[in-house]
Amino acid sequence: AAMRERADRGLLEDLQRRATGMAERFEPQDVANVLWALATMGVTGRRALVAALERKALQTVNDFNAEDVCSTLWALATMSVRCEGALVTALIRKGRDLAGSFKPDQVSHFLWSLATMGVAVGAELVALLGRRACTISGRFQAREIGELMWAVACFDVPFDSQFILFDCMATRCLQLRSDLKPAQKRLLHQWLLSCQISPGLKASLPESVVRMKQTLGGELLEIFSAGAGPPPPPPPPP
Repeated sequence: AAMRERADRGLLEDLQRRATGMAERFEPQDVANVLWALATMGVTGRRALVAALERKALQTVNDFNAEDVCSTLWALATMSVRCEGALVTALIRKGRDLAGSFKPDQVSHFLWSLATMGVAVGAELVALLGRRACTISGRFQAREIGELMWAVACFDVPFDSQFILFDCMATRCLQLRSDLKPAQKRLLHQWLLSCQISPGLKASLPESVVRMKQTLGGELLEIFSAGAGPPPPPPPPP
């Protein structure tokens, strides 16, 4: 899966059957790695192996590290798995405990996964992950920012709890501006435009957000004026 090679269907089914029988002996990293591999290879739905891995994950979640938590959530969301609520709740609880060690991709994957699965997330958790994101904002890349802000926009939480996060991510986007591809600029610009739909939100946006919207809007206009046509749609989040 790491090499993005498409496995023979028969071989993949055989490996899944063998892994299902071995799942009870898996360590937390094994659970996360196999789920990640299945999602990366395009497996969808709650198959026997996925169900066995879910059960093992619930049994061992207290031993998960940050990568295990985020990879497991990302895989379940990517495979569109309707997993047991107890597992998601346990992963959220463990993620909250480990949030202080999250890397940029882990912050974005954690929240993106919950938003994709339609999990109701409270303002306290968003604020916690937002503080972590701001602490390490200088390490965020464009795609991670896009995933994070899309996820935050999906949660029904007050803007007050997001103000500092918006400011940090907008400032980081301005630093990354020369590295952004047209599709990434378009996606971020659409998010910025959506921030101004609500009069109350528009009036309280950080200056960095307004400046970034104007900057990206001007650059996109130059791309269109040059005859390049609209950029292709952005790839879906992982």
